[in-house]
Amino acid sequence: MLCLWPFRHVSIDQRGRMRPCCSWRFEEYEEHYDDSTIVNFNHSTIQDYIDSQFLNTLQTDMANDQFPKGGCSDCINEMKSGRDTLFEAGNRKYAMSQNFRIHDMEIKFGNKCNLACVMCAPACSTLIENEAIENFEFIQSQGFDAPRKRIYDGITPWFEREDKMRDLAQFASKSQLIRFTGGEPTVNGYLRTFLSYLKEYTTDIDLKLTTNGFKIPQSLLDSVKDFKSVWFDFSIDGVGKVNEFVRWPSKWDNINTNIERCASLPNSYVTVKTTLHAVNMHNIGEICEWVSKNPNIIEWDVNLVWEPYYLRPVHASAESKRIFYETAKKYDKNSKCWALQTARSAVEGEETNTKDSTEVNKKLTKYLNMLSSMRKVDWQDYVRI
Repeated sequence: MLCLWPFRHVSIDQRGRMRPCCSWRFEEYEEHYDDSTIVNFNHSTIQDYIDSQFLNTLQTDMANDQFPKGGCSDCINEMKSGRDTLFEAGNRKYAMSQNFRIHDMEIKFGNKCNLACVMCAPACSTLIENEAIENFEFIQSQGFDAPRKRIYDGITPWFEREDKMRDLAQFASKSQLIRFTGGEPTVNGYLRTFLSYLKEYTTDIDLKLTTNGFKIPQSLLDSVKDFKSVWFDFSIDGVGKVNEFVRWPSKWDNINTNIERCASLPNSYVTVKTTLHAVNMHNIGEICEWVSKNPNIIEWDVNLVWEPYYLRPVHASAESKRIFYETAKKYDKNSKCWALQTARSAVEGEETNTKDSTEVNKKLTKYLNMLSSMRKVDWQDYVRI
């Protein structure tokens, strides 16, 4: 069995499409398969997904120890770089199963988000979506893509329907863990509404919230304290001004305050995940120092950006890479910073496969200049590449 995720997990993406894991890329799948087989929770049920040709195709491929024709590129890239992959992590935690049996879920309540991160896209952030629609002509003129309409334009999304929310809560109650991602799950009432329905079935379940940490309402903290445990996974890509630009327009002081608030709950755990890319590689030492000294953070992990291509860490400057490698060496024995070593091996592996980054660097610089123009800031005051 190559990967157990299609047998043990359901993820609902921001458009309502059901998928086998959080790293699944529909745009690749649709290049090779009939996209009509994709099941959407807006007008179908979870059982429709479990019985679907789409899931059956993935299960058959995985049972035959092969990746499908499209959709799994993140794991393939991780595997080539020498890093531990999502499918390997799943195979360690899931019991073997030839039939579908739910273990955990990931749920996105649309793309509503209060930040516009440099590595993100309109489909995952309403702030970027609004910015892209308002600046459509300018973005197109710079050689980048932008949508003309919002992902739920003219559609009532499933999370605004009580029947859908209740059906999902009943199904999710059979899980051991539910992970909420975004968008940003803390910035609307959908998560709190869902949790109120879930409590009708169970509170003996682990919750995990992936959050940018900028704004966390007290009402949400009150909602999660009744569950078995709640993991707040803060997405932090720099210290101080670096994070404020990369995850624009967050405020560093707000994030630190909210980490303390979340850590104060009796059933909570606080972790931090850094998305490593060409724009924040120079700041990795400050992140390690901050994580190491913060007693509220029990674990730190590092992800690598694979798309868009020009943001991959391998396209950072030689100076940023030097800082990164020196940091990895300095924190080699630090128990909180172990993930830095696997990130280092991946970047080194990518370097051997990359020839000239000059054109890619020009694309990255053009992208940052475009953001600076739209957001009325100068990226060079915050980060360097």
